[in-house]
Amino acid sequence: MRAAYADVAPADLARLEAVLAGQPHLTGAAEDEPEETEDLPEPVAYWWLNINPKFWKVTDFEVGQEQTYTSHNDNGNKRNVYAHFQKVQSGDLVIGYETTPTKRVRAILEITKGLHTPEDGEELIILRVKEFVREELTLKQLQEMLELADAAPLKGSQGSLFKLTQIEYKAIEKRAQRIEAPPLPAYTLADAEQDLFLSTDEIQNLQTALKRKKNLIVQGPPGVGKTYVARRLAWLQMKEKDDNRIQLVQFHQSYSYEDFIRGWRPTAGGAFELANGVFVDFVRRAQHDQAHDYFFLIDEINRGNLSKIFGELLMLLEADKRDLQYAMPLTYRKEGEAPFYLPSNLFVIGTMNTADRSLALVDYALRRRFTFVELEPHLDGKLAAYLQHAGVPAGLAGTPLERVQKLNQQIMKDRNLGAGFQIGHSYFCVPLGGEAPEAWWQAIVAHDLAPLLREYWFDDLEGKKAASAVAALLGQTPAA
Repeated sequence: MRAAYADVAPADLARLEAVLAGQPHLTGAAEDEPEETEDLPEPVAYWWLNINPKFWKVTDFEVGQEQTYTSHNDNGNKRNVYAHFQKVQSGDLVIGYETTPTKRVRAILEITKGLHTPEDGEELIILRVKEFVREELTLKQLQEMLELADAAPLKGSQGSLFKLTQIEYKAIEKRAQRIEAPPLPAYTLADAEQDLFLSTDEIQNLQTALKRKKNLIVQGPPGVGKTYVARRLAWLQMKEKDDNRIQLVQFHQSYSYEDFIRGWRPTAGGAFELANGVFVDFVRRAQHDQAHDYFFLIDEINRGNLSKIFGELLMLLEADKRDLQYAMPLTYRKEGEAPFYLPSNLFVIGTMNTADRSLALVDYALRRRFTFVELEPHLDGKLAAYLQHAGVPAGLAGTPLERVQKLNQQIMKDRNLGAGFQIGHSYFCVPLGGEAPEAWWQAIVAHDLAPLLREYWFDDLEGKKAASAVAALLGQTPAA
């Protein structure tokens, strides 16, 4: 090779040979360069932030939305511990804990900018909502976690921002996101068949009705277990007993939009603040966890002024409008707030007592948005078997129920009453409580059924109808 390149300088020839051989060529120490190394990122730090919901309600935010937090309080004094604010840096992870009255872990936050002073403001840090937690751990639950025995924020220390160890942070995160958490009791169709005095077909029809419109009203006479059924229907769809995803309220004549959606509330200082109602807060939780179903239960739904209570959200109840594209602003809006919508994983179940004849009928606008299902009294062998298991002798378990069935036939034929006024089975699901079975039955008749029957036949001035029915329930001959 060298003969072919006789005119090439020796140094250049050596460099050419090295290139052709695929090897680096170093001509001397001056050409040696140290390898460049990237700066390793600082390790992530973990924190706990106390958030006062009066100033910042985390659930009103969306994932990715930023919030600022000042290092000085309203009086201009440094927060305790100020050194913690100096140490936070971008990428650090924070447990977002709402203080009184909430006292729950709400979200996992992330620092997006450490302590700095904007040109037109005060010294602060910036953080964003990284994700909302699936289970909003209460203060009591946190205090019971062994990993948090020495955690500064749970030891009564004063301050807003607390340092957490990686073990403490991971323990909270895994428990709140149910990555590592006590398993919830499973709930199957077989469990529902055991709990409810309903046939398998009736239970499955309830499931189908709920899924069809996402809104269901369970109606029926007093004592058929409407609220009891509603909760178990929610468990059945969840396939587990997760009461964190169920919210129960009861409507009444004074219930308003401000209680349910949002309104101005008086504060201890004599001022007013704009506060969310129970429905908005629960819907926010459903929005932030759309991988799981949430159930809002309304007991005695027909006792409230429904159009007034739901307001502009009446339209959003429709199953085909459960999407962000149908979002609309609330009547009482907060500055910079995004329009409100109902997610597809939210289900609404109401209960209605058909014997409440003094109440106005549910308006047609609401009827169109709900599926209505009627529950009837179940006074058959299944209830008798339940009573025998509870300690009621077989004879006493069967005979009184036959008497109640005859009474229900009489009620159904009464032109002033009808099927909606029958006696339901839940009157007889009360435990004996140490009473003799005969005394238990007599107490139910005297304290529960007799007053109800006197109310049913209030226009019978001599009271003979009610007295005759009570005597029949007790197996006695009515007085002449």
